[in-house]
Amino acid sequence: MNYIVLDLEWNQAANKKNRYAKILPFEIIEIGAVKLNDGFQIIDTFQEVIRPVVYPKIHHISREVTGFTSADLQQGGHFPEVLKRFLTWCSSSEYRFCTWGPLDLTELQRNMNYYKIPLFPSPLFFYDIQEVFSIINGANTNRRSLEYAVEFYEIEKKKDFHRALSDAYYTALVLQKIPAPNFIVFYNGTEKKEDRWENALSDAYETPDKEPRLELKVLTLNMNEGHNKELMEQCQTLREYAKYVALVRKYKKEMKLDAAVKCAVDECIQSGILAEFLKKNRAEVIAVSIFEYDKEEEEKKLRKAEYEAGYDDGKKLGITEGEIRKAKETAIELTKVGMAKSQIAAILKVNENMLRQWLEK
Repeated sequence: MNYIVLDLEWNQAANKKNRYAKILPFEIIEIGAVKLNDGFQIIDTFQEVIRPVVYPKIHHISREVTGFTSADLQQGGHFPEVLKRFLTWCSSSEYRFCTWGPLDLTELQRNMNYYKIPLFPSPLFFYDIQEVFSIINGANTNRRSLEYAVEFYEIEKKKDFHRALSDAYYTALVLQKIPAPNFIVFYNGTEKKEDRWENALSDAYETPDKEPRLELKVLTLNMNEGHNKELMEQCQTLREYAKYVALVRKYKKEMKLDAAVKCAVDECIQSGILAEFLKKNRAEVIAVSIFEYDKEEEEKKLRKAEYEAGYDDGKKLGITEGEIRKAKETAIELTKVGMAKSQIAAILKVNENMLRQWLEK
């Protein structure tokens, strides 16, 4: 499959009173695109200027952003003809669009509709590189500009921004820099495990398949103390969380769970381990830790009971009873410290109606 990284520049009405403003708020004046192969290597480019007919005089904002003059645009081609050449260029093989933001394909189809050109099949699947970049770099609630992404990845600025081919080119380079996704699970159970191991979804298939049509590979990292030392050294929060878990297990051997969790929290605060977080959220951490630890213990007991009794339905029955009992206790404790019902419901993964029923009894 090829990837068509598309960017458009457009003109607009001089004022909102223009009779075409609602039908065609933006008229495309340039199409620029970069074609990538399935290895995300640039293999071709496309660029054409379009002569506007709805808004023949360029708007001052469009002129300032793109540098186009009305005279420049009069040298361009007619939209239906340019679009035909563009789609022919795209369709040399199977392809998928990539854009910086969701607007380009919306406006492209709006222009196609104005000229009564058949639209793309619906739903139209495409990759919003702006959104992908924002999510990966922790800014999914705040979309970043293309220039920000170029600077973030230290890409050399060889072309001016706000021309269709230039922006498509930079978007393609950002796409090349985005790391391939990995599915990683952190393990901190009590069974002895190595530092890391990989599981595949196909391992669970009833009939083995050397080349499964659907596959997912999961890398599991052991987050218990003494494991993955290099990673722990690089991540203070993860390292200190592992110490907290180790302390809970240490004290659990000497006292009841409630007391063990409280001792672990107190020692961590005194030793500067997750200190600020634990001071601020002490009650919630204690309540949730007790709930999660008890859940783990309930599941262990259940698995043992299933093995001894030899019946399949035990898991559902045992886990449900154990989880509900502990969830009720946790809900009551979190209510006492003033936590909102919506937050409690989210932590315990129950709906608020069920939570209210628990608290009313």
